[in-house]
Amino acid sequence: MFLTKLSQKEKENALNEVRILASIDDPNIIGYKEAFLHENPSALCIVMEFADGGDLYDNIGKVIETKNGGYLIGGTSESYTSENKSIDTYGVKDIWLIKIDEFGTIEWQNTYGGTASDNIGNIIQTNDGGYAITGPSKSADGDGSNNEGQHDHWIVKLDNSGTIQWERSFGFAGHDHSRSIIQTNDGGFFIGGYL
Repeated sequence: MFLTKLSQKEKENALNEVRILASIDDPNIIGYKEAFLHENPSALCIVMEFADGGDLYDNIGKVIETKNGGYLIGGTSESYTSENKSIDTYGVKDIWLIKIDEFGTIEWQNTYGGTASDNIGNIIQTNDGGYAITGPSKSADGDGSNNEGQHDHWIVKLDNSGTIQWERSFGFAGHDHSRSIIQTNDGGFFIGGYL
């Protein structure tokens, strides 16, 4: 929440109000972790428990701030549709992305993968306003088109609403795990990981 027009005293009062609300035991208040003031730009940052899980295992691994002031939360999920998750998992484990606005309202969410294990390595927002995901994937079906053995390096390019534009898999017979991704000036990508 941006506070650029508030005085320092008003900013501190806003922070205290968040802490008071967090102490109230009410089913309509989500899990609260902490709140703090960030001075550049002037913003009130609220760290909250957003996705408290489905019926199986869910894990949030990456969070990035998006250009529109919201956040893209990335993780892995073994859960089917339940509680805070509106999209089923395809297989053993899939990548799960949740796009929220600056107030924590879900704008969209989706899972990516196939019938095998697919994991988040990293996510970035791309120059065109979309997103790119990388991570290790064992799937050769569903959203994944190829697998050369165990886990392969997998890169998935999404538009700004989470729809797949394209995907590629790179790997050998063993375990290939991509953990980082950057976009190059010419619109391509570098991925980093290990074999």
